[in-house]
Formats: sequence, C-alpha cells, structure tokens
Amino acid sequence: MSRGCLILALILLGEVLFIQTKDQQTLILIGSCSGSVAATFFVNNIMLQPFIQGRQVDSGRLFVDALISTLLMVLVFGLLYRLFGIQPIATPGEALYFSAVTFSTLGFGDFTPARATAQALAGMQAIIGNLHLGFVVGATFAAIR
Repeated sequence: MSRGCLILALILLGEVLFIQTKDQQTLILIGSCSGSVAATFFVNNIMLQPFIQGRQVDSGRLFVDALISTLLMVLVFGLLYRLFGIQPIATPGEALYFSAVTFSTLGFGDFTPARATAQALAGMQAIIGNLHLGFVVGATFAAIR
C-alpha cells in the first residue's frame, strides 16, 4: 500500500505542478479519488496501527507511513485548493504552498480561502495536520526508545 501511495503522490505532484488540467470535472474526479486513498491510508496505516499492534508497532514503519501520508495530504489539498480557489488567485505552485502552510498550521496569511468550501477544507486540513504531527512525534520518540 505504501508503494501505491507513493506512486499516487508522484502523479498528484505531476498534476499540481506540471500537467495542470483545466477541466473541473476531471479535477473533481482526481481530487475525490486521491482524497479517498489518502484518507484511507491515514486511518489504516497511521491512526489505527498503534491500537491494533500495541507495543509491537514498528515505529520506523509508522514514521515512514506518516511522512507518506503527509505528502499525500498536502498534494491532495493543494489540488483541491486549485479547484476551489484561494485569494489572491494563485498558480498551482502557490496552491501547493498554501496547502503545506495550512497543513503545518503556520498560516502565514499571504493567501486565504476564496469560498466557504475552501474555508472548510482549510479547517479540516489544519486538524488533520495536527493529528499527523502527533503521530510523527510519537513514532519518532518510540523509534528513539
């Protein structure tokens, strides 16, 4: 599953930075499918593994999966911000930048969500980013131990 998610991340990175599809229906399809995969990967490989495996959790694997999940989430949300818009109107690279800043909950304020849908996405992404941070820190300390 991790390899497939890395391939998806490369495809998303290519779409966000290079291909830049203009058709909104295609973007919605790509975003919804990629978002479903990213959310499933996050729940199955990050959130549930410590509860399923208990003390036998592979902290190195959890750390790598958390990084893959972070990359996927930033790329998926970058694509969605391209679709739903941020202000001022941004290039695809700037939408990706806004996604990374929102995911890390820095919120520099140089871009803002344009519509209510984008505002809801930004709030959801900040919460997901905080969850990721918690799991990455936990996996790091477990790996050190």
